[in-house]
Amino acid sequence: MKKTLLLLPLIFLGTSLLTGCSLKEKVRLTYGSYIQDDLIALDDFFDLQKKMSGTEQGENFLLATYLEGGVCSCWDNFEIVLKRYISEENVVIYKISNDLFNSTNQSQLDDWGLTKITGTDPSLVIIKNGKVKKEFIDDNSEFFDRYISFKETMDQYVLAPNYYFVDQDILDDAIANDDKVLVHYMWDFCPDCQYSGPTVLYPYTNNHNFTLKMYIIDIGRLTGYDPDAENPFENYSTSNQEYVDFLRDHQISFAGNETYGYDRGFVPTTQYWENGVLKDANVYFNDSLTLENNEWKVTRSFFTEERKDSLHYLEGVETTVLEGLIVNEDDVTPSNSDSSIGSWKKDAASVYHNPLLTAFLDTYAL
Repeated sequence: MKKTLLLLPLIFLGTSLLTGCSLKEKVRLTYGSYIQDDLIALDDFFDLQKKMSGTEQGENFLLATYLEGGVCSCWDNFEIVLKRYISEENVVIYKISNDLFNSTNQSQLDDWGLTKITGTDPSLVIIKNGKVKKEFIDDNSEFFDRYISFKETMDQYVLAPNYYFVDQDILDDAIANDDKVLVHYMWDFCPDCQYSGPTVLYPYTNNHNFTLKMYIIDIGRLTGYDPDAENPFENYSTSNQEYVDFLRDHQISFAGNETYGYDRGFVPTTQYWENGVLKDANVYFNDSLTLENNEWKVTRSFFTEERKDSLHYLEGVETTVLEGLIVNEDDVTPSNSDSSIGSWKKDAASVYHNPLLTAFLDTYAL
């Protein structure tokens, strides 16, 4: 576990000292981590595709390339520098082998601006919203084997993240001991979580410097989901006792908090804590729709008339109560097993949920 929790990294210098980008032009990295000590491998081209033009587009990140099985020590030296940067600055860096780049994906590489790094030399690329912002290709300079030179150069081009991955130990310690805690609960495989990133979280962090950094915790494995198994969902269940207990203990479910807990507990949920007390929360999507008298109605939502006065971020939001809302039938996908039950199409639901989550971040992150 990393120990640097209270002193968040400052990976930029005063703009008067820089010869690179101005503060406005720098790329704010989307994610940092207090639990990652190594580069995260993208094992196939599809993993990169998701980040560049798929479900994860909009994430700003660092991508290192190397040649799998290569005999040159240049990558070994550079990897040491990158790992130190991860450890000292709590950033996330992805890596991918150059041998995954070939003629079958050349057009995509061209579109993303990655053509220059397809050779055998190690490189580092700064990606902003699916496009190359800056690339560094091994030229035997100190950037690739001297940490101080590397760090000074990176300070000119990137800003520290606003979002930091944590584990349960770090989160529980922060809730118990920190004055203020902002935390976002998610699953890596959750469609609603995947949707909220590009539509709310990514653009929001690009445009703001948080005064209270937000912890992100992936609680999907508590359901029994195992991405490393042949069938990752073989033991998956939201009734898994470890998962149910976590939702209760962290006041995500109604069983844990009758004011800010929502039903059995859902992700994405975002919370604000003060001195160990849950003070406010937001639940993105997870509404239930029912067909009543030939109209689709929101019959269950976190945003109710009863809860409204307990939510302290609603000023300026046009629609603050979603339960009881009538939804256009074109915006509903009926259930295959019961045509009187439906799910709200994400683009339609986001019209209401995006302003609510944005208002929550405006209130507690800035």
